[in-house]
Amino acid sequence: MSDLRRVFSFISPYKKEVIVAVIFLGFATVTDLSIPRLVQVIIDQGVANQDMDTILRTSLLMIGASILSAALLIANTVYSVKASRSVEADLREAIFKKIQTSIFPYPKVREVMYRELTWCRSNQNDLPRKSISALRFLKPRFLLKTEKTLLLSLKMS
Repeated sequence: MSDLRRVFSFISPYKKEVIVAVIFLGFATVTDLSIPRLVQVIIDQGVANQDMDTILRTSLLMIGASILSAALLIANTVYSVKASRSVEADLREAIFKKIQTSIFPYPKVREVMYRELTWCRSNQNDLPRKSISALRFLKPRFLLKTEKTLLLSLKMS
């Protein structure tokens, strides 16, 4: 339970985004649930009474409900992504700070990790490529030799 509290401590600065996303999701769900009721109105009142005006009006309401639902879901996605990316960045920064102080007590390695962290925050699109280069830099030398040997053996076969 304490781990969950620690995770929620990273979410708390972004309460507004999370609450707005949940509200948009709730309204989108209500809008989606109104469509079967509108179908019921078309069948019970429009088709049963052969009232073309009710069928047309209710069909337009269904189209409007679908468009509104799509807009609400897009807004939900925007706020959800904004909150999750911010929490992800804060969590990553906290992890790197913890790594810098406990696992890498040497200043040079700490400096490299900090550079990588700031680069990752500014260039999140190229994150996988840069993370691999950071891991290669931090990888022990014997693993690099093993990797080169494996690559050479694959090229020869």
